[in-house]
Amino acid sequence: MFKKTGLVICLLFAVYSTYAQHYLVVQDSLFAKASKEYDEGNYKEAYKTYSNYLDIKNTEYGFYNRGLCSYSMTDYKNAIIDFTESIGYGRKEDDVYYQRGVCYLMLEKYDDALLDLNKALAIRNDYAGTYTYKAACYYYQKKYADALTLLDKAALLQSNFEPTYYYRAMTKYYLNDFAGSLGDCDKALSITKHYEVYYWRGMNNAELKNYKASIADYDAVIADDPKYADAYYNRGLSYYELGDYKKALEDNTTSISLDAANKDAYYNRALCEFELEDYAAAEKDFNDAFALGYKEESLYCWRGANYYMGNKINLALQDLTKAIGLDPKDDIAYYYRGLTRKSNNDIPGSCADFKKAKSLGSQYAEDELNKGACGN
Repeated sequence: MFKKTGLVICLLFAVYSTYAQHYLVVQDSLFAKASKEYDEGNYKEAYKTYSNYLDIKNTEYGFYNRGLCSYSMTDYKNAIIDFTESIGYGRKEDDVYYQRGVCYLMLEKYDDALLDLNKALAIRNDYAGTYTYKAACYYYQKKYADALTLLDKAALLQSNFEPTYYYRAMTKYYLNDFAGSLGDCDKALSITKHYEVYYWRGMNNAELKNYKASIADYDAVIADDPKYADAYYNRGLSYYELGDYKKALEDNTTSISLDAANKDAYYNRALCEFELEDYAAAEKDFNDAFALGYKEESLYCWRGANYYMGNKINLALQDLTKAIGLDPKDDIAYYYRGLTRKSNNDIPGSCADFKKAKSLGSQYAEDELNKGACGN
């Protein structure tokens, strides 16, 4: 009886060993297949194959690699789940914290991202990507000086990592270093032609008054993404600065059609309509901008001027007086209030406004005074 039991145990062990060997072969085969699919960019298929692999055995590298598939498909939530599982099964390399940190960054969970990126840096402190994406967290938290320090370090570590220059360009823009930002845009574009970089180069060219270059940059953005509302809006600003009010109006109209909540686009379209002497359309757009929350002094100034041109004198006086109250150095508001008071036969008030506008640098007010209506 004892010998029979031993024989059964031996047979069972032999069967189990054969069974285990079979699944080990299947497991290795699945891992190799998944790796090949991932390398070929078939992330969806690779994800499925890694899932089949993990059904046989849970491993830290299995979860990590499946997480990479989710990341590549921009499924950051599932990527985080797998990276967390990988850590739980023993993966402690910097890459898993780095990848999970980037996922948190993409989900705008900046504090969580910083925790992981700092863990990655504690393990390895010579990788440009980790510094770059930590800086990105600071950028989105508007800690621009901190971001710039990290991006400078990243650029020293690796000179061809495009995201470093992209984020540094945006950071420098908000630090008002437009020339420096433009240089980083050029560097980023020398590595990868990405339309977002053209957008920021357009922003910098506009700030530097290179309006034609700015328009060319926005053209590149729109060619890649015809529904980029802000690109139309900003290209419209450059056309406006060049005095091409029709094209500026067209771009603002397109921007509004793509983003009806952009109060700035309504305001800027109103300015174009004012220049094109379509005062009724301008009035509507000024009011729409106001209704959406645009309450800057400039709106009161130009809406007041528009009311004056539309012969709505009382409304013009209200807006222009409001504008002057908000900005006592606005020569345009004084000039148009002077015209408004003149049309209302308030000659002393008109003259006072023209003189004030002239003292602030208005040539138009000086021309009015030179007509002799105010005795000089």
